[in-house]
Amino acid sequence: MKKVLSMILVLSMVFVLVACGGKSAAGEYVLKSANLNGQEMKMEDLEVAGVSVDSFKLVLNEDGTGVMAVMGQEQELTWDDKALTAEGESINYTLNGDELSIEQDGMAMVFVRK
Repeated sequence: MKKVLSMILVLSMVFVLVACGGKSAAGEYVLKSANLNGQEMKMEDLEVAGVSVDSFKLVLNEDGTGVMAVMGQEQELTWDDKALTAEGESINYTLNGDELSIEQDGMAMVFVRK
């Protein structure tokens, strides 16, 4: 009976670790779309207007550091499994596959991993 309980405990721990051990957010991302107070703009729309895809990018390094570039202005940041932090301000993000989304103050941005 103890062996059965031990086996069940080990299996349940494995399932918990697999469920929690998602893909790291580290990588280089480019803007896919942005939404400001209900008005959505896709990167394709911005490119038609002459804005380069590299004008909006997010680089998250494995060591928890990174850079966000918006219209050529770069901002250094740190990150963990929940939030991006720059100049003392944290913004939570969600990672769904290769898409990283951030929302704050009526603005939402979706980045896609390169």
